[in-house]
Amino acid sequence: MTTKSENGIRLVQECVAGENAQDYDRMYSVFGETATYYLNGEILGSAPTADFRDLEKQTTPGIYGNSHREIQWIDGNDTRVVYQYKIQFNHNGEVFGFPPTGRRVEFHGVSIAEHDGNEIRLIRLFADQGEMNRQLSGKLRTPGTVSAALEGPPIPEGERARYEAIGARLIRAVYEAENERDIEKQLACYADPLLDHFAGRANTMSMSAARRILPAWWASLPGLHREIEEVLAFGNRAILRWHMTAEPMDGKPVDQHGCSVIEHDGERIAKFWAYYPDLAQVLPAVLGLE
Repeated sequence: MTTKSENGIRLVQECVAGENAQDYDRMYSVFGETATYYLNGEILGSAPTADFRDLEKQTTPGIYGNSHREIQWIDGNDTRVVYQYKIQFNHNGEVFGFPPTGRRVEFHGVSIAEHDGNEIRLIRLFADQGEMNRQLSGKLRTPGTVSAALEGPPIPEGERARYEAIGARLIRAVYEAENERDIEKQLACYADPLLDHFAGRANTMSMSAARRILPAWWASLPGLHREIEEVLAFGNRAILRWHMTAEPMDGKPVDQHGCSVIEHDGERIAKFWAYYPDLAQVLPAVLGLE
């Protein structure tokens, strides 16, 4: 790991520490003159950093009560830092048009920060907006408890490049196989069983089950296509940003930007996280988790 990548990680950690302390001078000290945020592929805002900082001071403490973002995994290179997180807050003010409920809201996500080693230029946030909106509307959900933290020792520095090449190849192959509707090509990427994560839960999926489930899911989304927008790899994890489209469901077009993270053992994917803007739109069964 280079000094530049280590500096990038420190910048993100400092930003999150400032956010958790509601110290917005500290939070925004890591940005340049301009800060840019994206949420699920859509720009949230791009403005002078001082404007973002001042707006946070005025509004955030009264809306997001007792907010805390837990970084569960983080890694980076000379231009990108990726971190998987869990965030919780008390819904004390209007959020995305939803009036306050006073309830505790929790959701999981992944962020990609672009940096130059000295400052953060932009942050891309990916999380299930549909899941968050259901909680903001007053639905209760038992929080998930499975962390995205690494288990076991990190990949040795001398092995990182080899693992990263394997991870990038595996995560590309998964979505190439999906676009080709080639179930055997996709299953060849997975360990048996695979741990599939959503909303703090880990679901074990055998390859015999996947051979039934995945083609049925593809068939439920006519015209399904996923464009690969960016691939990153750090040790035994790889990250892929995607743009998913399919024919309309219930009159609503499927057009989602999301991000997936895998963990592999040097041969096959053992753990999978997929962060959709609204997973329930394309997989209604997840509503059974609530």
